[in-house]
Amino acid sequence: MERKNLSIDVGSILLFGVGIFCLAALVTYSPSDPSFLNNATEVNSNACGLVGAHLASVLLGVFGLAAFLMPWALFVLGVALHKGEGRIRLLGTLAGLSVAVMALTVFLALQWKYWPFGGSLLLTGGIFGTWMMHKLAMYFSTLGASIVSLSVFLLSLTLSTP
Repeated sequence: MERKNLSIDVGSILLFGVGIFCLAALVTYSPSDPSFLNNATEVNSNACGLVGAHLASVLLGVFGLAAFLMPWALFVLGVALHKGEGRIRLLGTLAGLSVAVMALTVFLALQWKYWPFGGSLLLTGGIFGTWMMHKLAMYFSTLGASIVSLSVFLLSLTLSTP
């Protein structure tokens, strides 16, 4: 009989729970919520409270639309942990998903500058994607940078997920 490892079970449930929390915080984001990136004084309307408002504001500000990939990445990591994959595989999955998020921010920033969400206009690629987009476009032009960032996104997603 196979012995279950309690710490692995707890870790995978925590990753799944944090992923659900993150998704709920992002979906219920409001620019009028108080957060690190603004000094709003209105009552918090985020479904995950003040912590959710801060989390959503930071993720959307830094990664833009690609922030919605974060909960999915946490779910994938939770499943990988639950399946008992080794540390090397888990680190590879984490690294690959991190690169996928970063590449997606650049690709989105190259395609659209702003996107309407929560009653305001946000940088599509967030601060990170916009910054990297300018760096890549200097060397590859917009089309070349789009091809490079999309290729890196697809490659990292393919290598890091089952």
